[in-house]
Amino acid sequence: MSLQGEWPHGNQKGTPLDSAVGLMQVPNGMTSSGGPAFDWYNDTSTGASTFQSKLSSAGNYSSSEHSTYPSLPALTGTQLENEALVY
Repeated sequence: MSLQGEWPHGNQKGTPLDSAVGLMQVPNGMTSSGGPAFDWYNDTSTGASTFQSKLSSAGNYSSSEHSTYPSLPALTGTQLENEALVY
């Protein structure tokens, strides 16, 4: 059985190999020995881990700024997620 599909969207159009691919733009798994070019499980797992790390960093930054400027309102969950996406 042969399946055909599109290469996942990458971050550097026009290059032979994009350095990051997929929903969370994580490094691809292409190897010179012919290994898998893309692994959805690896992408989602790495993406979730990366996002959790960025969410933690955003929370730490928010806490630091709130300590410095106590009159600032606390960020909502959506605002904290948006801040993490910027990271």
